[in-house]
Amino acid sequence: MEKEIKDLFKFKRAYYKNREDFFDFGLKEIEYHVPELQELDKKKDEHLYAEIADVYIWSSMLLLNDKVGKEIVLARVKKFKAKTLEYGK
Repeated sequence: MEKEIKDLFKFKRAYYKNREDFFDFGLKEIEYHVPELQELDKKKDEHLYAEIADVYIWSSMLLLNDKVGKEIVLARVKKFKAKTLEYGK
């Protein structure tokens, strides 16, 4: 799956002049999805999962756009785990 997202990123990134334009568009795409996710969840609509996948793809492409390494993502995973242990949520 990682290769497919990298390939998609290269394809989509070619349509933008610079890092900022791609970032701004990607962020708008993620923002657009949030209310839709909430609505689909309320309706118990299974299309919710396709839309969550879209957010995952956009988030992944934004990381690729800034060449963010796996070590940052793994550090965040570690932080999530620590907070869960600390707060129980």
